[in-house]
Amino acid sequence: MKIYGDDIQVFEGKVDDISLGYSPDGVAIVTLTATDGFESFSLAEFPAGGTAFSQEDSGSRVSSVLGVNSSWWTGGTAVSSGDSTLAAGTATGNVLQYLNTVSRSEAGAFFVSRDGVLTFRNRYYEVGGTALVMADDGSGDVAYQVLSRVSAAEDLRTVAVAERDGTTLSQESTVGVLRFGVRTVDLGEMLLLSDEIVEQRLRFELNRRDTPYPTVSEVQVSQQRQASTATIGLELGDPVEVVFTPPGVSSVTEQGVVGAVGHTFSVGAGWRTTVRFEKDPLGAVFVLGTSTLGVGSLGW
Repeated sequence: MKIYGDDIQVFEGKVDDISLGYSPDGVAIVTLTATDGFESFSLAEFPAGGTAFSQEDSGSRVSSVLGVNSSWWTGGTAVSSGDSTLAAGTATGNVLQYLNTVSRSEAGAFFVSRDGVLTFRNRYYEVGGTALVMADDGSGDVAYQVLSRVSAAEDLRTVAVAERDGTTLSQESTVGVLRFGVRTVDLGEMLLLSDEIVEQRLRFELNRRDTPYPTVSEVQVSQQRQASTATIGLELGDPVEVVFTPPGVSSVTEQGVVGAVGHTFSVGAGWRTTVRFEKDPLGAVFVLGTSTLGVGSLGW
């Protein structure tokens, strides 16, 4: 099943269930429940003896995994070159879980796009893109009607831990622990080359999460008021800027990346697009050779 809005595809998946019903005033209603390609892909398993992979970058590892069995994924792919090199090793168990570990090791994104393409993006993907500006004062690319924010402490983390080859590694923000106590994020297994590189990955995580500040969580755009193909075409990881004007102060701009996109169609309220944001993962680092000028750490 494919769903389009203003001639732009917003979903592709397979129908899981069809239900028939009636509204109180006797209107017949057909409800389709569908999921994207991850549902069937999540059933894939490596051979019983596992599959050995040589040292390679994370994007190449994704391609190598998909090459083990062509039946695991038969649709299109868009795989970026990785910014991290992964150690040689043997993969066992569930294929999707392993690929999520590859993505987490890279600090990238792995998902099925709105047009059904299996997509892997490296952690610096946003550097090459132009941020979509969403503003409440008419100054941006898209006008939004509703904005939600999360508390300063919700995403705060002061200690990061991970595991490599059975050894648990950790990093902490000394100032963060002194000010806010121990708030731990566990990144799970890492496939990186050395303990030192894993520690760099942990510091990269803390650089964007050890300082609390309120941030935008999501905005809602009414397509009835302003048809916005730019909003419809957003994908996970795309760079965005949100401009909002709190009462009594000048406008504030926050940078982030797209964490989720949802579409709601209802009688009376029309078509609404909700964009959920994640804090800009590069906002706290300086990336050599780019215009990313965050402070606190060199990009890893």
